[in-house]
Amino acid sequence: MAVLRFCRLSRFLYAVLVFGAFVAYFEVDVLTEKLNEVFELKPIAQHGDHRDVKDLEVTTNVERGLEHVDITKELEEAISNTTVAAKQINDKTDTVSDGASAINDSIAVKIDEENGKQSQIEPHNRTTSEKRYLFPLDCDNNGPSVHHLAFREAMFFAIQLNRSLVELNFGTHWTTDVEFRGPRYMNQTFDVDLMKEIIDLVTLDDFKKNCNSTIDKVLFNPKHIEDGALVKPYAWGHGRLQDYYGIRIPNDSYIPKTNAEAQAMFDSSPSTRCLGLYIKPGLAWEVPRTEERAKLVNLHFQKPVRIRKMAEDVTRKLCDGKPYMAVHWRNKSAEDCNRAKTKSCPIAKDVALTAKSAAIDIRNFMQNNSLFCIYVALPPYSKDMLTILRDAKVPGVKGFDDISTNQYPEIAKLKDPYEISLLEQEICTQSKAFLGTKFSAWTRMARLYRDGLGKPTLTLNDFVTWKNKTKQKDKLSAVDMVGHERKDNVAKVMRSRDGALQHEVMLEKTHPGNLYPVYDSLNQLGAVPWQINQRMLDLIIQVFRDKGSEELDVPQPVSECPEPPKLSENRALRPQQPIRIKSTEFTSIGFRDETFWFPHNMDFRGRVYPCPPHFNHLGNDPMRSILLFARGRALGEDGLKWLKIHLVNLTGFKKRNSLQERLEYADTIMDDILDSADNPTTGNKWWQTADEPWQTLSCCMEVAKAVRSPDPTKFISHLPVHQDGSCNGLQHYAALGRDVIGAQQVNLHPFDVPQDVYSGVAQKVEEARAIDAANGLKIAIELEGFVNRKIVKQTVMTVVYGVTKYGGHRQIVKQLKDLPDFPGNRVWAAGGYLVTKVFQSLGEMFTKTREIQ
Repeated sequence: MAVLRFCRLSRFLYAVLVFGAFVAYFEVDVLTEKLNEVFELKPIAQHGDHRDVKDLEVTTNVERGLEHVDITKELEEAISNTTVAAKQINDKTDTVSDGASAINDSIAVKIDEENGKQSQIEPHNRTTSEKRYLFPLDCDNNGPSVHHLAFREAMFFAIQLNRSLVELNFGTHWTTDVEFRGPRYMNQTFDVDLMKEIIDLVTLDDFKKNCNSTIDKVLFNPKHIEDGALVKPYAWGHGRLQDYYGIRIPNDSYIPKTNAEAQAMFDSSPSTRCLGLYIKPGLAWEVPRTEERAKLVNLHFQKPVRIRKMAEDVTRKLCDGKPYMAVHWRNKSAEDCNRAKTKSCPIAKDVALTAKSAAIDIRNFMQNNSLFCIYVALPPYSKDMLTILRDAKVPGVKGFDDISTNQYPEIAKLKDPYEISLLEQEICTQSKAFLGTKFSAWTRMARLYRDGLGKPTLTLNDFVTWKNKTKQKDKLSAVDMVGHERKDNVAKVMRSRDGALQHEVMLEKTHPGNLYPVYDSLNQLGAVPWQINQRMLDLIIQVFRDKGSEELDVPQPVSECPEPPKLSENRALRPQQPIRIKSTEFTSIGFRDETFWFPHNMDFRGRVYPCPPHFNHLGNDPMRSILLFARGRALGEDGLKWLKIHLVNLTGFKKRNSLQERLEYADTIMDDILDSADNPTTGNKWWQTADEPWQTLSCCMEVAKAVRSPDPTKFISHLPVHQDGSCNGLQHYAALGRDVIGAQQVNLHPFDVPQDVYSGVAQKVEEARAIDAANGLKIAIELEGFVNRKIVKQTVMTVVYGVTKYGGHRQIVKQLKDLPDFPGNRVWAAGGYLVTKVFQSLGEMFTKTREIQ
């Protein structure tokens, strides 16, 4: 089967005009050969060439690189125009028309399908009764660029499934002022005429009329059914789309239960006339997408002509026609701060100021690449970036205000932020160099256009030298704020302190084959996908904005903190906790709609840790509460029971009770659990009395959803259930030494109620202290009432890792200093006394363990 590569007909017409005088004398088979040669060898049309085609009112339905092309209608139009042009040269050119008509049948292309070869009718050529419709369903509540990308995905399906694609409306960004909010139509967003050259676009009214306002079947991505990634957004969004478009859509009970069911629905879709396609941004379908097809779609997925012409005007005048650079500066943390509609947004200012060092590298990059000015596309609340770039002596810094002048009369009329965004995207597309924001859909749109033009796109990751200038670990960087991977912080397999060379030397001498199990373990942990618990994140941010809460471990925002005391002109004390909380909050906001992973490494003991220091699943209570597994699992027979036990463990109310007693307690407080889940800020707030309040609240919400589900055993849960060992180091030593008594202390021996080694050691130390106090020892008398589990825990935990009495002494001193009622001048003596008692108690409790240590 021959596959024709059909290019723009403008050159074809030109060729016929030139050779028209003698082409009429060619035989039909010679003409056929020449036309095929022309069609086969023509290059793919470039970005700006489509306007010539439109001026000639000749359209092409090109599907370059596809398995089939039916160009009958377009060829007939081309032949008609060719005949008229040829007659002006020679009366005998009627032969061209006759000869070209004679080969219509010879260029009809057929496609191989699973059930044999079947003729295809292009959607353009179908009658209304023959058309098969594809309605894209994008249920996500995201910005317009995300929905533009989703519609592009639908274009691939329309081509692959040979269907007519229903036009959509697009929403505005949530930061848009009320006066400019509302739907934006296809012709306001894209060059519809250009798009129709490769797909058949039909109106919503056409779909409603011929499909009775009903989508008969919806296709779901077979790869993401069982992980639960599609269920929630579809359940939330399909009703909203029904109301908005006035159509009937299958509800969430229609969603297939397995990937195999979803694949079967996809395989049977050709028989369905009115088909829906559920597209979730970020979860790509495995649609055949050759490089040629991607180029074809990108070249026809363009802004309206009016927008492109305005951008071309800017390109000609911005730097007097010289090459310029464009930057898309997007900060999601600043957006979230702006959502509060406060008079000031200190977070945005803090984040923007960290770009000072990046601005210097941008300036150097421009100098090294002969770029004479820079256009910065940014939201109104991030205009500080313009000042930062200008202060860094970056040449020719321009923003929208600089082009919204009489020099650009059409642009000066623009007031709609939606159109302004489209224009700035096109300006970035046409620039010589473009620096975008990695996780921004807006940048991805510009990258697609630039890819079609063969222009590269950079991200902040490509400007890494400035990050080396900042040594403070707590300092926030623009790269951190948008969730970029820091190339200068490449993690080692084994973490160690600076100067600890012995472990690194041993690691280098180890045969690589002996490390494979280590790599496999770390990769297994790093391959677990995570996502953000958006409801919990929003609640924490709400408390943060409401001046924080010391009880809930949420500090005040920087704007509410008192001015730090000045040490000198160049140094000042900095509040550490707000910085850490802000880092966690900003990073999580950056990943709000993403699936992400935590790479791991280990320390010299073999204990593994996530590499990201500020945001991971081993963090504090608020941090853990906003993390969920991206892949859900059905609870099964025992899952709900363990959810309830986990909830009680988080409260800290039943630490000394058996698992059965904890489960029974959870049932007695079910009213409090459900109230916390339904009314976290307005109810009785029982969750706030727990040891780990935020995780308790997150678990309350999960339990509530499970118990209210039709069948809790089939409920898909994403909540991590943390389970910890009892002093892991002592567990290993007790097992190795066959230490039965020690094993009982660290729960290696079955008991109805859990044993607590730290409390056991504290009890033995207190017994020894009481004896010494009775004998008149002054330091023992002074310590009465101060010996508890917390005082001894760190020393007990680290003794198996080689802590010395001196190290244990310092650990206990640190704990004693935190006790407000203990005399400060006696902490050192008390620490020395207690560390001796701790080591003696461990020797008595773990006799065989201490012998092999």
